[in-house]
Amino acid sequence: MFLKNALELLKESDIYREWSKEHRHCEVSYAFTTVTATEYADWQIGYYNPNDESISTFIVTSGNITKEHSDQIFKDPDGKVHFLDFKKVNLSEERVFEIVDEELKKKYKHEQVTKTILLLQTIDEFGTIWNVTVISTLFNAINIKIDAHDGTIKHSAISNLLTYGKK
Repeated sequence: MFLKNALELLKESDIYREWSKEHRHCEVSYAFTTVTATEYADWQIGYYNPNDESISTFIVTSGNITKEHSDQIFKDPDGKVHFLDFKKVNLSEERVFEIVDEELKKKYKHEQVTKTILLLQTIDEFGTIWNVTVISTLFNAINIKIDAHDGTIKHSAISNLLTYGKK
């Protein structure tokens, strides 16, 4: 399921309507899913509450919507959580995958994808982006940050998952 469909299902659900009555000041701050081959996992859509700096996450599947408990956010004391401005999101997931495939063929041609993590978010350094992490069969994580408005690759890097935490 694409994000647009997940957002529509969420906003039409009773659980969201009830929650939003008391949380009108909350806005979407991120949307997250994982993809294997062509199968999307559930979408996790997070609403940021600036009053108490918490995130309420909704899990959206094609047949069910649940709300996780609200959690305090973890951020740098000087950091800021941004709402998503969907007017700045012109790229569909299909186009994001095309851009990722082009980048993989160009820079990382020996990597075979096992899982892709899609995160739509706004961060200070890059603006509103599709933050894509590809996990390869060689246990590499390829991170590609794509401008959600025009498709420009803002960042592309590879790191080995087996070396995380080693000094």
